[in-house]
Amino acid sequence: MIKKVLGPPGTGKTMTLLNEVNNYLVKGVPLNRIGYFAFTRKAASEARERFLNKHKNYVKSDVKFFQTLHSLAFHTLGMSEENVMQPVHYEQIGKELSVRVNYYSNSNESGYLNCDNEYFKLINKARIKDISIEDEYNTNEWNRDIDFQVLNHIYENFLNYKKSYNLFDYTDMITQFINQKEKCPTFDVVFIDEAQDLSPIQWKMFDILKEKSKDIFIAGDDDQAIFAWAGADVDRFINQPAVEEILQQSERIPKLVQEISNIILDRIQGNRKEKLYFPKKDSRGNIVLGKVDYIFNFDNLNIDQDKWLILTRTVYRALEISNLLKQNNLYFKNMYGKSFNNKLYKSVLKWTSLTKEKKYLLQMLKTFMNI
Repeated sequence: MIKKVLGPPGTGKTMTLLNEVNNYLVKGVPLNRIGYFAFTRKAASEARERFLNKHKNYVKSDVKFFQTLHSLAFHTLGMSEENVMQPVHYEQIGKELSVRVNYYSNSNESGYLNCDNEYFKLINKARIKDISIEDEYNTNEWNRDIDFQVLNHIYENFLNYKKSYNLFDYTDMITQFINQKEKCPTFDVVFIDEAQDLSPIQWKMFDILKEKSKDIFIAGDDDQAIFAWAGADVDRFINQPAVEEILQQSERIPKLVQEISNIILDRIQGNRKEKLYFPKKDSRGNIVLGKVDYIFNFDNLNIDQDKWLILTRTVYRALEISNLLKQNNLYFKNMYGKSFNNKLYKSVLKWTSLTKEKKYLLQMLKTFMNI
């Protein structure tokens, strides 16, 4: 049996899967015969913690199959962390080939390459789509400045470099798992969250898991397929034959945001799963202004007031914004840490307050001096 759980943001897809996990436990299925896999490490960790918080009789070591697909491949094949490609390796091969490569750590294990070099991005996209680099080059999605002979040269040297140093990347983990599918564990039931972002080679892994389990559940939302640009096979998620359950009540999206998102969703052309959903109850959006504000230029945003959550589609854009915030001496936190020491930040705020109010309170001065 294959079941597909669909739903917009905040409708409880992960909770629905975890409830099904509980149902199988009640039926007597051992936890080590239940596989729960997510597209990112963060989602897998969240599902694991939510499960353990509800089931106090289990400990972390009991939920070894609550992980990402890459982790499943890594552990199943007995791979070693010291052989995993790191940013320094990409920079090193870049120097050997006289090309600039800035690679950003793939902390979420998504498999999509976080680097600023178009050649390496094209190579990885071809690999996760399971097509040749020539076919990917001919999609006309890439900058025409990319030279195919140079591309082929970089690709061959990339393969030789990994072979010479006995290294493998996230894409290699999946392809090796596919080539050694007989090693895949057998499950009574498998759950896959965030399935809309799976790449073609990850769907091949799904097909292997489907053969190795009695039941399989997939959850996701094609409207949230943020990795389609990088090669995610959203159509496979939409077209996968399954019993469908569509969740409709969001506990996260305010009404005003929902109305705008529906306008945007109506513009999507091509294959899309139509889903009716209801916004968060008793919500309007921006309560103070009674509207949703559009920001067209970052310079017009008064970001030194209040607290902000900034989301970007790519790491490169996030780094650009981080540099801009640093230039404006603004304190922020991101996946790499804090912009500067929190104690120093609080001292700066106190000093600014003192100079503005022209009051030099003894206690505040003591706090300021204790950096």
